[in-house]
Amino acid sequence: MSKKFIAIALVLTAVGIPLTASLVIDLLGEDTRPTPVVQAPASPPSAETSPQFVELQTELQHLRAENRRQVAENDEMQLLLTTLSDRMGALEAAEPMAQPGAAPERPSVPKTPEDFETEQAEQIAREDQEVDDQFQLLDTELSAERIDPAWSESATQSVIESLAKVSEQGLWLEHADCRTSFCRIDVGADPSASEDEILHAFRDIDPWSGEAFLHIENGVGTIYMAREGHRLPRIAQAAR
Repeated sequence: MSKKFIAIALVLTAVGIPLTASLVIDLLGEDTRPTPVVQAPASPPSAETSPQFVELQTELQHLRAENRRQVAENDEMQLLLTTLSDRMGALEAAEPMAQPGAAPERPSVPKTPEDFETEQAEQIAREDQEVDDQFQLLDTELSAERIDPAWSESATQSVIESLAKVSEQGLWLEHADCRTSFCRIDVGADPSASEDEILHAFRDIDPWSGEAFLHIENGVGTIYMAREGHRLPRIAQAAR
C-alpha cells in the first residue's frame, strides 16, 4: 500500500468521510478482489484407451495368430509334398519306364495246378538234360586224355579194393578206366535191390578222396572220379 493512499485516507477520516470498499478501489486504481480461478478444460480421453482402439488392437492380434497358423500349415504341406515327390522319384527309378508305343503289360493270371505240373516237368527235363550233357562231356574228355601209367595202375587197384567192400550190398565192378586226372568206373547193381539201397551202396565206394559224378542208367552205375588235387571237367568250363 502506498504512502499517498495512507495520507488521503487519514484526511478523509479526519473530515468525517467513511472509507468504503469502492472508494478504496478508486483511490488505489486497481481491483484488489481475488482473481477467480479458471479450471482448464478436461483433456479428451487417450486414443489408446478408446473402445475403437481396443477393438482394432484385438482384431490385429487375431489376424497375427491366424497368419502364424497358416504359415505353420503351409510348412507342413510343403514337407508332405517334398516327401511324396521323393517317394515317387524312388518308384520311378526302381520301375523300368514303358517304351513309347509299347503294349501295356497284361495282368498276371493265377497259375493252375496243371501249370505247376507243367513247370515241374520242364524243370526235371532240363535237369536230366544237364546230367546227360555233363556225362557226355566227361566221356569225351576222358577219351581224349593220355594215360599216366603209374597213377592209372594204382588207381585201378584202389577201385577194385573199394568195390570188394560193397559186394555184399549188391554192387560189383564192371570196368575201370583211369587215365591222368580222373577215372571212369562202371558198376553193376543187383536188379532186386531198391533204388535207395543202390544209392546207399554207391556212397560207400571211396577208393580215394576226390570229386565224383554219378550217373545211373539201365541198371548200371557210372562213376567219374577225379584224381586227388584235380577237378572234373564241367560244362561251364568247357563253354569258356
